[in-house]
Amino acid sequence: MDEVFYLVYVNHSGTSVEGENSYDLLFSEDPTTVFGDGWAVVPAAICSPEEKKPHISTYSLTKRIITKLKLILAQNNTMFALQDCIDSVYCLCAEDISDYEIYPENRLVIQYGESYKQVEEKLNKKSITIIDI
Repeated sequence: MDEVFYLVYVNHSGTSVEGENSYDLLFSEDPTTVFGDGWAVVPAAICSPEEKKPHISTYSLTKRIITKLKLILAQNNTMFALQDCIDSVYCLCAEDISDYEIYPENRLVIQYGESYKQVEEKLNKKSITIIDI
């Protein structure tokens, strides 16, 4: 991939009968221009799915991951707005550790605007591969 893309949104797209979660990863060439209608609303969780998703004209690449991990997504947060991810107040997504007995050594945490390569490296540490959809 010659162009540099930056992660701007993660959406849970479903759970299989085997318990595997699918997440769509939305990337933009310029994360400073990405925004959605409800991104300034606090908390993000009260917005409709359409208000949470970034405007289609502001992202240019969609990929998918399939994993047994559950991720906490910024758009479901009950304290912060999605704008807070842009401002680095809150992460875009993180591994849900609420059912773990021990804090994981390499907890998956991804920030808004991380490059495709950075995201791929973090996912590889959890044996998760980015796939085309």
